[in-house]
Amino acid sequence: GIKSVHDVHSWAVSTDQFNFSCHVEITKESEPCTILNLVTKMLTQEFNIIHTTIQVEHENKFTDCGSC
Repeated sequence: GIKSVHDVHSWAVSTDQFNFSCHVEITKESEPCTILNLVTKMLTQEFNIIHTTIQVEHENKFTDCGSC
């Protein structure tokens, strides 16, 4: 599953188009593609966000995201 979400950004491109980016830290057992599809689907259904950039990170592999 999802352990944490950070480095979140959302901005309007126009009055009816929004973009979104974030880093999603997942548990070791999680399948990155499955999580990516679930997050993308949720953003589309709940917030009508079509354009996303989502970086998936496995827990404990990135202890310091640097610029986050």
